[in-house]
Amino acid sequence: MGSGRPVARLVSPVIVRLGVMAALMAAIAVLGVVLSTAAVNYLTHELQPAAAANQNVYQDLTDMSAAVEAWSSTGSVAAKDDYEQALVRLPADQQRVRQFAAGDNELELLVLRQERAARDWITGYASPRMQAKGGTPATPQQVRSGSQLFNSVRSAHQATTEAFDRRVRQASTDA
Repeated sequence: MGSGRPVARLVSPVIVRLGVMAALMAAIAVLGVVLSTAAVNYLTHELQPAAAANQNVYQDLTDMSAAVEAWSSTGSVAAKDDYEQALVRLPADQQRVRQFAAGDNELELLVLRQERAARDWITGYASPRMQAKGGTPATPQQVRSGSQLFNSVRSAHQATTEAFDRRVRQASTDA
């Protein structure tokens, strides 16, 4: 044992390296938990509610469409009420979607397209039909125009939904 090093001097660098590695692993684990928590919070508290609001926009419009058809065919006061209720819900749902889309160029454009299509359908078909005397059927020209306008709504909504779906898949992967 004459010219050897003391055990403490031999073991000390190993202990230091183990300590550094343990601290590094702990830091990585904490960072992973923080990033994962942030991704899950974004997904559950921001993205999914906005995507649900986007679905509500379409539901409001389909409720309005059904009410317009019921009003035109039967003149039912309940149809008029259903239309008015959906018309009241629509701006709040659109606002939630628009707020989420702010700052996301692609989503902003898609949301704007969807809102314009909805406005065009409401002003060009739904509102005039609801202002007509109840039980008065739409003319073939009105039906054709309404159908084309609602097809634009459907197309815009589908594109917006696909963009939301991509973001949900990415956020789920990130989480």
